[in-house]
Amino acid sequence: MATVVLGLELLIRVRVLDTASLPSPLAVLGRTVRLLGSASFLLEVLRTLRVALLGLMLATAVGVLLGGLMGTSSRLARMLVVPVELLRPLPPIAIAPLLVLIYGRGVPAGALAVAFGAVWPILLNTFYGIRSVDPIARQAAASFGLGRWAVLRRVSMPSAAPFAFTGIQIASAIALLVAISVEVLLGDGTGIGGYILQAGTGGAPLEIVYGAAVAAGVVGLAVNVGLGALERRLFPWRLGLGR
Repeated sequence: MATVVLGLELLIRVRVLDTASLPSPLAVLGRTVRLLGSASFLLEVLRTLRVALLGLMLATAVGVLLGGLMGTSSRLARMLVVPVELLRPLPPIAIAPLLVLIYGRGVPAGALAVAFGAVWPILLNTFYGIRSVDPIARQAAASFGLGRWAVLRRVSMPSAAPFAFTGIQIASAIALLVAISVEVLLGDGTGIGGYILQAGTGGAPLEIVYGAAVAAGVVGLAVNVGLGALERRLFPWRLGLGR
């Protein structure tokens, strides 16, 4: 990574690359550091994280519930497979204008767009996690008098929890991306996306725009690292499986 940055810096300094569209990487990194130390920018980061977190929580609730039910009931899975496959490729930003018309610009519309984009990896990972549960374990639980829902709650869902958590990790990156995208295209001028939009349209130096984008990547990396640490704490036995 350092080699790439230094290589780009050299190409810009010797004017091989056009500086009108590509600012100095070192200047961008310096701007990124200053932004991450700025209280006003960190406030925008928190606003974006709020939208992403609300959407991710909603996606987790829906994805785990539907994925668990589909994994338990083959009939329900057959009923829902077509709607899921039809809706899953739809870009979240495509439904964002409709959400803005209904809820207005702000947190509710953004959170619902995030939830729509983030729900699929959680749903599918939960579904396959339920399907991978050892049938002998389910049969043993049933033989002790546990009903269908009790088996789901006490055997299947705990076994599928690591799969669902992997889906949440994947969805977290999607949630942050969708939240920033909605802020750029349809937001109310707040959040990381709003900051990038205002900087880009307000004649600010390009290094500020690029620096904010890099800062967004740093935030995403921090979220991923935090979820990875949480996974190791919740499922320490998975370390022995190469995770």
